[in-house]
Amino acid sequence: MNIAELEYEILNDALEAFKNEIKLDIEEMNLQTGLINRHDAIIEIRFHDRPLRFYLEVKANINNANVGRIANQMKIRGGHGLLVTRYVNPQLARKLKELEIPFLDTVGNMYINFLPVYIFVIGNKIAPKKFIYDRNEAWGPAKLRVIFALLCHDRLENKNYRTIARVADTALGTVNWTFRDLTLKGFIIRKNNKERRIVDKRKLLDKWVELYAEKLRPQTFLGRFDAKKALTENQIDITGYNAQWGGEIAANKITQYLRPEIFTIYTDKKGLNELIFQLGLRKNPKGNVEIRRRFWGNEQIWNKRDTVHPILIYADLLATAEPRNIETARVIYDQFILRYIGENR
Repeated sequence: MNIAELEYEILNDALEAFKNEIKLDIEEMNLQTGLINRHDAIIEIRFHDRPLRFYLEVKANINNANVGRIANQMKIRGGHGLLVTRYVNPQLARKLKELEIPFLDTVGNMYINFLPVYIFVIGNKIAPKKFIYDRNEAWGPAKLRVIFALLCHDRLENKNYRTIARVADTALGTVNWTFRDLTLKGFIIRKNNKERRIVDKRKLLDKWVELYAEKLRPQTFLGRFDAKKALTENQIDITGYNAQWGGEIAANKITQYLRPEIFTIYTDKKGLNELIFQLGLRKNPKGNVEIRRRFWGNEQIWNKRDTVHPILIYADLLATAEPRNIETARVIYDQFILRYIGENR
């Protein structure tokens, strides 16, 4: 089953579950499928002579790792968006409701809040399936590091593989397999039979952000700590420890839009112990200092030495699925990231 068939099956199952679950009198339901104004489908439902139009986004699976990115994507696209997916467990249902993201799954769980209709159903169970298609199964952590480097460095795709491996801090073979995969998926094309070119960067970024949260980000976590003294971004130059600010604190530094609650630091093994000593950090799983491992090479990848690249700040904010962080992520996307990904070039 290809991905279009899978999404169409999910959509049909979800709409059937919707009809079976709700007790409202539906006079008419019209469905248009295909990519319509950047949405997967449009549905019009008439409740008591009042038509409601929903713009559907079909996602095969959602989880804690990708819910923030999906919420951000739907809010950017605007309109009365309705997320349609295979299954939403009660925890995710409450998170989507908190984020004000309407949803519908294939067993009748749903959240819809458009006057005059309010529906919130959770707890319907789904029968386990042996196999669920994973369109991104080949994109493991190593390939995600290469893709991150390609997104951050303009025209890096035209450098030799050895240079790309150094920038991404990966093995040469990983670069080779990543380029094969990106070419197969249509993200890299040949121009004039010589120059390589990355196309559809926005879609590539969306995929990377989702898979980063699920597959790569968990591997970067080194621990949570408390600081002996109150920590501020201006208190110490952490670049001396081969470290950079990330997450909420980095977002605040580049936008002055977010008051950080978690102080995220990216560093490597060399700087880790000295950084812990100099900042007076003490291990605490509930501490407000979070240390993560760098997963890229030593080249400076943007013009600020003390913060990680905006793409990583953006991805980390979305991975938290916190409303205030998602709002700041959109600011970063507009102010900084669009310059890297361009107009889907």
